[in-house]
Amino acid sequence: MFKDILHIGAHFGQERIEYENISTGRILWVEADPKIYKQLNEILQEIPMNLDRHHTLNAFVTGSTKRKVVLNEFSNLGASNSIYLPNKRFKKFWPNIDVVGTKELENLLTLSEIVAKFHIVGSNNLLVLDTQGHEYEILKNSNLVLRHFREITCELTKKRVYKGQPSYRKTVKAIVNAGFQLETEIKQNHFDGHFVRNDS
Repeated sequence: MFKDILHIGAHFGQERIEYENISTGRILWVEADPKIYKQLNEILQEIPMNLDRHHTLNAFVTGSTKRKVVLNEFSNLGASNSIYLPNKRFKKFWPNIDVVGTKELENLLTLSEIVAKFHIVGSNNLLVLDTQGHEYEILKNSNLVLRHFREITCELTKKRVYKGQPSYRKTVKAIVNAGFQLETEIKQNHFDGHFVRNDS
């Protein structure tokens, strides 16, 4: 069991029931798109018994908060929303998913700022990253703050599906260098990498 769970790239909070079963503390949702963030909060209102455990924040988490960020909005209800545009491989895998708009994001925070804002303490916490190719930018130079997490689940893509997306090897290396080991066997191009702290 974990204490707190921090999920960056919350979308509609599809994992909310699962998270309640594997944590004893808070479930912390961070979503960048204001429209999806509003829907997330409406969905969480449907949990009558455990709503007090769920906390949400509308913010784009990144390594640098000094640059302009434009979010590309995708036609699959925002599930593929990314600061990166799709490449040819994306269109091959998902030919019916298109960019339908863009939105400039204003509330930019680093991972360290998110952890401080939510007052995440100790080391028995879970970090989940589902940010459509932006995981490396969130994690780089975050070794110190990652000490608060026992495990990390991170979306990884072996062959890039977005233009300009950092390689999955860079993301894996950033997490491994912070003291974690990849436990997931890599069998397909798009997968959730599960990392466990070496001293846990």
